[in-house]
Amino acid sequence: MVKFGGVRNYNVATWDPDDLQACIDLNLPCADVTSFLPTRLEEAANPTAHDQLVGVSDFLVIKWMRTILTANLVKQHYAVICICCTQLLCSDADADVVWTMKPVWESFIGFAAFVDADVNGVAFMVLPTSLAIAFMGIWSASALDAINRGVDNFGHLHHDFSMFDVIMKRCVNPGHCGHVRYEHAKINMTAALFYAYPIGHRMVYDNYCLIDIPGILLDFCDWAILHVHPPCTPLHGKDTVFERQGVWFMGDTAVSARSTVLHSSTSDHIVHR
Repeated sequence: MVKFGGVRNYNVATWDPDDLQACIDLNLPCADVTSFLPTRLEEAANPTAHDQLVGVSDFLVIKWMRTILTANLVKQHYAVICICCTQLLCSDADADVVWTMKPVWESFIGFAAFVDADVNGVAFMVLPTSLAIAFMGIWSASALDAINRGVDNFGHLHHDFSMFDVIMKRCVNPGHCGHVRYEHAKINMTAALFYAYPIGHRMVYDNYCLIDIPGILLDFCDWAILHVHPPCTPLHGKDTVFERQGVWFMGDTAVSARSTVLHSSTSDHIVHR
C-alpha cells in the first residue's frame, strides 16, 4: 500500500511496549494506542473459538480498540481507512494478501463518492461527515457490553444490525443507495449511508471463493480490483493462486509475470467489474 498504492499518511498502532519499540526501530510512524483499549487485555472475558487462535479473548478487545480509535480519529475530522479483515468489513491486511498498483486513497474515496456514502464497506473507510461521526460514536460506545457477551466489533454491527438502523442505513449497489437516500429525504431521517456489497461483501463477484477456482483470472486493469486474497485456499496452495494470477509478494526473489494474453486457455474466465 505504501510503495505501490501511494499511501503516505499512515500510522502503525501498537498496544504493547515491545511492539512499539520494534516499530520505532524500523523507523515507522508509530502510535501507542494503549489508552484506546476498552479494557485491560488480561481482563477480557468469554473467549470464542476464533479467539483461541491467539490463546485468549484479548483478541476481542484489540478488535474493539480499532473501532474506538477510528471513532476518535473521525471525530477529529480525519478520513480513516481501517486496515483489518472480517466478513462484513474488509480492507485486507492478512499475510496472504497481495496489493495491486492502484492509488489506494483515491480508489477508496471513489468507491464511497460513487454513491455519496459516509462509510465504505469492503475497503473499510469512514469519512468525517457529521452522520459518520455520530454512527462511529454510538458503535464504539457499545464495546464493553459486546466484549462481555463475547462479540467482536463487526460481529456486533452485523448481527445486531437493528440496533443501528436509526443511525446507519446499508445499501449494496448504486440503485439501492439512491433509493435509500430518497426514502431518507421523504421522512427527514438522518443516518450515515453505509455502502456495502452483495453476498460475501466483496468487490468483484458474489462468490467469496472465486479467486481460488482454477481458470479464474482477475483483470488488474479494472479500477475496482485493489488486491488479491485467496481466503479459501489452504496455506500450502496460496502461492499457486498468486502465480496463476501473475502477482507476487515484495519479498519474493523469483517471479514471473502472467502472459500478456489474458486468456491462457479456452476455459479461463476473466473477472472484472
